[in-house]
Amino acid sequence: MLMKRTISFFIITLLFLPGCSLLKRRTKMVEEAKKSTPAPKQTSLKFSEENPYVYLVPRADGHAVKLYASRFGEANHLDYELTYKAGAQLQGAIGRFELKGESVGPEEILLGTCSKGVCKYDEDVSEGNLTLKFLYKDIREEKVWEGDFRLQEIGVKGGEVSSKDGKFAVDVPSGSVSGSGFVLTMPLLGLPKALGKKVEGLAYGVFPSPGAKINKGTVSFLFFSPPENFDKLSIFGWDGEKWVKYKTTPNVAKKTLSVPVGQASVFVVAEP
Repeated sequence: MLMKRTISFFIITLLFLPGCSLLKRRTKMVEEAKKSTPAPKQTSLKFSEENPYVYLVPRADGHAVKLYASRFGEANHLDYELTYKAGAQLQGAIGRFELKGESVGPEEILLGTCSKGVCKYDEDVSEGNLTLKFLYKDIREEKVWEGDFRLQEIGVKGGEVSSKDGKFAVDVPSGSVSGSGFVLTMPLLGLPKALGKKVEGLAYGVFPSPGAKINKGTVSFLFFSPPENFDKLSIFGWDGEKWVKYKTTPNVAKKTLSVPVGQASVFVVAEP
C-alpha cells in the first residue's frame, strides 16, 4: 500500500509541475510587459501665449458651464476634471474631448446630476477648479494644467468680479450690464492669439453668460512683487479679433495697474 501511495503522489507531482512552471512564466511575461510599457510622462504646463486656449462660459441660469478649446496643436484628446464647492460639499465632473480641427466645444458640464430626464442642481456654487490633461497619439507624454475659477451672479447693479487668487478684478459700475446672469473669471493657460510681447504674470478671462453683457468697467491687476519695469507696463485686452493696448495707470503704493475698459474680455499685462 505504501508503494502505491508513493507512486501516485509522484505521478501527481509530475503532472502539477509543468502547469506551475507555465504559470510562473506567464506571470513573468506580464510583469516584463508592464515594465516595457511605462506610464506616460507628465509635464506640468505653465502659462504661455502659445499654449492652447481653453475657457469656461457659464450657462444663463448658472447651473452649468460650457468648455471651449482651440489652438491645441498635435494633441488629439483632452481630458478634463471640474471640481467645485456646493455649499459645504465638494462635487465634480470628468470628461474627454476628441480634438479635431481648429477648435472644439461647447462641452456642457452640469453643476448637478440628471437621471431619467430629471435634474437636481447644486446650489451656492461660487468657485471651483479646472484640471486639463492633453494627450498625444504617438507620444508617451501627458501635459497637465490646473487653474481655479470664480462664478458670480451679476445684474444691472453691477459689482466687482474677481479671480480666486485675488490678483485680478473688474469693477463694474451700476447700469453697465445689459440684462442679468452669471460671470466666470479664471486664469488662462494660453491666449486666443499670440500677443508677441513679454507677458508679466498671468492672463485672465472674464466670461459672462448669454444675456449678461458687460459694457464697461475698470480692470485691475495686483502684483504682490512688482517687477522693476512696473510703471512701464501696459494692460492689453482682446476685442474678439485683435489685441487692444490700453493707457494704463500704475499705483506703486497699492501695487496695482488699472484701466477703464469697454467690455468683458481676456486681459493680460505686458511690456508696451
